[in-house]
Amino acid sequence: MQSKILTHEETQDSQGGAGGFFQQSVRLPLPIVDGSKEYRQYKRLLERMDEILVKSGVDDAFVQHELRQEQARVDEIGKPLTDRRRASVQRFAIQTLRCAIARILSGESHRLSSDNYDGRLTTTTVAGGGR
Repeated sequence: MQSKILTHEETQDSQGGAGGFFQQSVRLPLPIVDGSKEYRQYKRLLERMDEILVKSGVDDAFVQHELRQEQARVDEIGKPLTDRRRASVQRFAIQTLRCAIARILSGESHRLSSDNYDGRLTTTTVAGGGR
């Protein structure tokens, strides 16, 4: 006697619904979590830091400084500074400035701050993701 491999629908039909070989997963709606009080305070601090850096012009000055350094470096090796490389330098400069200031404000060591920023706010607030 040959056994037949049943499909999902066939197992439900033969077992009288969802009680067959496959159980239906229960999906409850997840509550919206805005984070802890400390997280929200820290996020507001980083957003304020971002606002100050942009409005004061420190942000642009730092980016321009980094672009001049990169231009000098590529001139030295005889290559042009491509638009793609320019955008990369700008993005990295913004991230570097914000992460360094956030580390100083937090009083953490470089290693601890790198671990903390890795999955929290680096890509959004700290790294200037709102720009």
